[in-house]
Amino acid sequence: MLLKGGYNSKADALIVGQNIKVLLKLLESDGGIKKDLFRPDDIYDQYYYIPMCREGILQIVLLTEKRKREKLKQSLFSRFSIKREKEYATYNVCDENGNPIYLVYDLEMRQLCRIKQELLWRPSVSIVCMDYQAETIREYLGEKVIIYELNAENVMKYLINDLGE
Repeated sequence: MLLKGGYNSKADALIVGQNIKVLLKLLESDGGIKKDLFRPDDIYDQYYYIPMCREGILQIVLLTEKRKREKLKQSLFSRFSIKREKEYATYNVCDENGNPIYLVYDLEMRQLCRIKQELLWRPSVSIVCMDYQAETIREYLGEKVIIYELNAENVMKYLINDLGE
């Protein structure tokens, strides 16, 4: 499904968990003494986490349907006037003050780890995530992160209605 959706080599690992709180346990895990917990490392380029909840279906839709993924991304990009400054930058767009804004609604775990490291030297960063993800992401990234929440139900309606499906 991921290959059909346009993620030819980008989605190396797909982790499905009981709920959104498991994401926090995984991100904060060091592997454990018995190494029984997962830790995102550099074996794969990207690790996507999908919680087993109603809203998690939206993440699957965005991972597997390229048209919908691009439609949402372009809609969000159009709301910010400044695009990324450097070719190698890991953020997507900037706010009016030049602060980076990351799109993290796909819950790519290594990206979340990089953002946490970036917060060690930046005064703040902004992220865009789904409403059901916001609390867990704030808990992981801390108070220096500015969160723009997307209502998952409205995003799904927008993607389905606007594309005539």
